[in-house]
Amino acid sequence: MRGIAALVPLALLAAAPGARAVDVGATVAALEALRDRWAGDPSALPVSFETRLTAWQTAPRGLVLAGDRTPDEEDPYVMTHPLFLFRWADGTSAVADAGLAPEDARGFGRASEFLGADATVCGEAPFAGIDPATVRAAVFSHLHVDHVKGVAALCRADAPVPVRISPEQEASDERFEASGRGELLALAEAGCARVEPFDLVDEASVAPGLAGLPGLHRVTVPGHTPGSQLIVGFVHDGAGPPRGVVVSGDVVNHRAGIRHDRPKPWWYRRLLVREVDELQAENRHLLARLEAAGFEVQVNHHVPVPEGTKGVPCP
Repeated sequence: MRGIAALVPLALLAAAPGARAVDVGATVAALEALRDRWAGDPSALPVSFETRLTAWQTAPRGLVLAGDRTPDEEDPYVMTHPLFLFRWADGTSAVADAGLAPEDARGFGRASEFLGADATVCGEAPFAGIDPATVRAAVFSHLHVDHVKGVAALCRADAPVPVRISPEQEASDERFEASGRGELLALAEAGCARVEPFDLVDEASVAPGLAGLPGLHRVTVPGHTPGSQLIVGFVHDGAGPPRGVVVSGDVVNHRAGIRHDRPKPWWYRRLLVREVDELQAENRHLLARLEAAGFEVQVNHHVPVPEGTKGVPCP
C-alpha cells in the first residue's frame, strides 16, 4: 500500500509531453524501406538477437490492460522484465533495455503484489556471459528504473558500459524517467557506466540509425513518457532476409493492447504514469501495422516465458 501511495503524488507532478503523434504510414514505409536496403547489404548487421528474462511475476491481467478479457488472451498474465541483446559477428553487442538485477526486482514487484500479483521470480543468471568490455552501447526504450537498472549488474570499473541517453530522455521531466536517468548518472559517477553522445545516422529520417550500431534504428513515440522510443533492429542470422525486431518498451504492457487496440487501465494512465491517450493510441496503431508487415514486436512486459524456464525467488 505504501509503495503505491508513494508513486501517486509523484506521478501527479509529471508534465505531459508536448509532442506530435507518430506518423504511422510514413514510419512503416520508412522501416520497410530500411529492411529492403539492409537486405541488399547485410554484412554489417547483428547476427543474433536474444531475449533474457531478468525477472517475471504472475499478475492479474487487469493490472496492465483495460477492458474485459477476450477468449484469445492468456490467463494468467505474466509480467516480464527482459533485457534484449543484439550481437555482431565480431563478438560485440548492444543492450536494448536492461531489465532489473535480482536484488532490485523483488522490491520493484512489491507494489504489484498488493494489487494481486504473485511474488516476483528472478531469472537464472540473466546477465551471465555479457562482457561489459564488448558492449558497444546500452540504449533504452525509456528511462524508468525497470528498464535501466540492470546495467548495475554489469558493473565493472575497468570496463564501464557505454550508455546512450537520447535528447528527449535527457530533457524529460516525467518524474520516474528523471529517476531512472539519475540511476544511470550515478552508475557513471561510480565508474560502472560511461555516458556517450546519442549520435544518429540520417537524423532527418523518422527512423534514423544509431551511430556505431549498424542495423539499429530508433523511432520516437512519446506518450508513455516524453523520452519513449522504439528500438528497431535488423538481424541477419541465416541465409534468408534480415529479421526486423521492434523493442516497444511500454507502449503496451500486454500483447492484447496491440491485438485489440486497448489501453492500460484508467488508474494506471491517470495516477501512476500520466500517459497521453491520443499519442498512445497512434503508437498502438503503429505496432499493429508493423506486426502486419512482418516485424517481430517485443512487448517488454509480456515476453512469453518458455515452459520449463527456471527461476529463483528474488532476494
